[in-house]
Amino acid sequence: MFDGSSEVVAGKLEQLFEPTDKEAQSFYYRFQTLLDSELEEIDNTKLQNTRQLQAIAHRLISNKSQQIDELCSFLLS
Repeated sequence: MFDGSSEVVAGKLEQLFEPTDKEAQSFYYRFQTLLDSELEEIDNTKLQNTRQLQAIAHRLISNKSQQIDELCSFLLS
């Protein structure tokens, strides 16, 4: 349900933050992963579900570590 609207918002934000100079760095960062339907349940607080979400979060952070580092450097400058 949220995927369609979040994609529209992401597209608009990409346009908004698109650098005018094609060689310039973008200021738009999006960190998102796809979840299985059972993991999307907001009120599922079972330990197994929480552990699976943590594992997915760790993978996302690992896969996007360079972008996360770039964003942190930008925010700290």
